Amino acid sequence: MRIVRPRAAWRQAASAGYLGACINSRTSAGGVAMNISTKEAVEWGSAILVFASGGMAGHYAALGMSPMQWAGAAAAVLGSVTLAVCVRVWPAEQKASAQAKD
Repeated sequence: MRIVRPRAAWRQAASAGYLGACINSRTSAGGVAMNISTKEAVEWGSAILVFASGGMAGHYAALGMSPMQWAGAAAAVLGSVTLAVCVRVWPAEQKASAQAKD
């Protein structure tokens, strides 16, 4: 049986790109620094928004809602799903390869 130390396993997985983290050579005592990009944060945030709006709509639907409340809950869920799709599909901004002339 092979014993794998946690720090070594973390480094190996991070260097392979499995954890979304990278090893920062400037960290003290060989620690691991997690770099979370803005794109990842926005994707996770939109997924949490979909989950929260769907959960709240379902909770209040179980308690009983009027037709106007149903419409509002449906709009909130569809809006959060639309946002999540836009975040994942929208193309990234292209960076200029040359500087503009004045």
